[in-house]
Amino acid sequence: MAKRYLDFDLRVWRSPEGYCASASSPGLGGTGTVRIPPPVHQDELEDLFTQGGVTQRDIEMAAGGQTPRRMLDLGRRLFAAVFRDGIRAFWATCREQARQSRRVIRLRLILPDAELWSWPWEILADPDGDLLVASPDISVVRYLEVPRQVPTVKVKPPIRALIATSGPRWLPRLDYERELAILKSLLTTRKRRRRWEVEELKPATLSEFEQAIETRFHILHFIGHGALDRATREGVLLFEREDKRPDRVSGGDLARIISERSSIALVVLNACEGGRAPLDDPFAGVAQSLIRGGIPAVVAMQFKVADEASIVFSRALYKSLAKGASLDEAVYRGRRALIAARLGSECVNPVLYMRATDGRIFQLPRWWIRWSVLGASILLIAALGYVFRNHIRVWLSPTPPAVVSDSGCPSPPGLDMPFARISLGSFSMGFGRGPAEERPAHEVEITHPYCIGRFEVTQRQWRKIMGENPSHHRGDFLPVDGVSWMDVQQFLSRLNHLDPAGHYRLPTEAEWEWAAVAGGGSVDPEKISRYGNCFGRWRDGFSKTARIGLFEPDSRGIFDLYGNVAEWVSDWYGTYPAGKMTDPLGPIIGMERVRRGGSFNNSAENCTASHRSSSKPGRRAEDTGFRVASGVSR
Repeated sequence: MAKRYLDFDLRVWRSPEGYCASASSPGLGGTGTVRIPPPVHQDELEDLFTQGGVTQRDIEMAAGGQTPRRMLDLGRRLFAAVFRDGIRAFWATCREQARQSRRVIRLRLILPDAELWSWPWEILADPDGDLLVASPDISVVRYLEVPRQVPTVKVKPPIRALIATSGPRWLPRLDYERELAILKSLLTTRKRRRRWEVEELKPATLSEFEQAIETRFHILHFIGHGALDRATREGVLLFEREDKRPDRVSGGDLARIISERSSIALVVLNACEGGRAPLDDPFAGVAQSLIRGGIPAVVAMQFKVADEASIVFSRALYKSLAKGASLDEAVYRGRRALIAARLGSECVNPVLYMRATDGRIFQLPRWWIRWSVLGASILLIAALGYVFRNHIRVWLSPTPPAVVSDSGCPSPPGLDMPFARISLGSFSMGFGRGPAEERPAHEVEITHPYCIGRFEVTQRQWRKIMGENPSHHRGDFLPVDGVSWMDVQQFLSRLNHLDPAGHYRLPTEAEWEWAAVAGGGSVDPEKISRYGNCFGRWRDGFSKTARIGLFEPDSRGIFDLYGNVAEWVSDWYGTYPAGKMTDPLGPIIGMERVRRGGSFNNSAENCTASHRSSSKPGRRAEDTGFRVASGVSR
């Protein structure tokens, strides 16, 4: 869900009497002028500007720098100096209003004086907490007030990004290839290729750059070196000349080239000091020049930046943009990625400059938005329909399918319990390549026909015979669960008392598997969700038992053999014999009884004709039930 923002405009300026500040917010009013003391000394600023990593994206290597603790202390001092008196109270009021309306505070810094652009506003820190930029509820934006209104750039998908990589000789080599590969992998996936296009400009000479942006682009991403030129007192980016020597391109030169192409909505400068301006001219920095030239938004580094930090930030920034996040949110995600990568002091380095009053830099055509919403809605409905397809079938048909018993296999009187007739035959029982309990595969011969329930015994049937319902998952047409092997014997005893000629019992283990094998054998695990409740919620729509008869039957018309509840059979549990067996009844004695088939708790690999497990006869489990067998009446 897209975040909504509440603007908090903080205006700071210098008057003859000293520094002053005021705050306002649309619809909430504002404050009067508040006098503030100078919170930052020049030597502290220089210390910040010279910090950085091992491989930096500037043209003057410098070591050292402040520790995160000193940076945090400086940020708290800056906050205490500016957010004082009425501004502090108004800030608290706006934050509470944003919290109640579930909005993010967009702190827009309006700085009319050149000197104030050099103050490290991104290190603002709550005296009782962390950096403001590290909070998911606060976005810090440097807002440049210029006379000309900046319109939102209208974008017809795909969004096109030009990635300019510059690596002049004599300068430290940067990991261009890695950053470029990351951006391409994020923006040109199969799912996003219709919404994004990426083009590389390498080497980034100024002439090649001018030709490249003749084509309509919406984003310019620069990978290279940058600095504040002490001689000319302006920010520069290091492009390449034809002979690979560095070519110092000022922010003003770049702005003049780009401003003629109104399609550029965002510039990302992944180079050192692209967001820094000299103390005497707030528009002489690269980012500031681009903003003044008409670019709606610029993201730039205000200090020296480590190569690794640039890559980490870019990855998170574009990952968020590709998902449709706002630029505020994408920059925040970039900062959080730097913190997670143990580059916490770098999280204050990126600066977000915006001219768009509402924070929007792209405007998609109405038809594209409508069709996107329609397409997303169709996909969502289709996905939900697939996930909950069996629930829909239950809703459309709440009772099991009407089926009848085969000849010689009547239902008990007064109880709708249809049976399938299984003929005699022989088969290979077990699975030679399966787990130990299913080995060895051995030949079994069934010499007499028998009847087996087409469905698992339901809770309605159990309640009619036993007078109560022990199931964990309740529903008349759900299989009864939570019954032990001993409980099942009582049910069968009462059923036989009701119909002595029925000879109702549990099937033997061999009869159960022969019924499954004769009905078609095991099912491909990828298709098991058509025949049984095994995969859980996201494959068959169920995280518990399902209505009997909901899934497809086998060729004999028997339902749910592969999964819904595991089913008790009559045998004691034991290892399989190696030789041929005829009408096996299992071990004479044992400690546990056999359960056959999978259940809603099992994966597809355990929802097979050969799967067997065991449990103590008195154990009651939510995933265990049974089906009834009987002899064939003559």
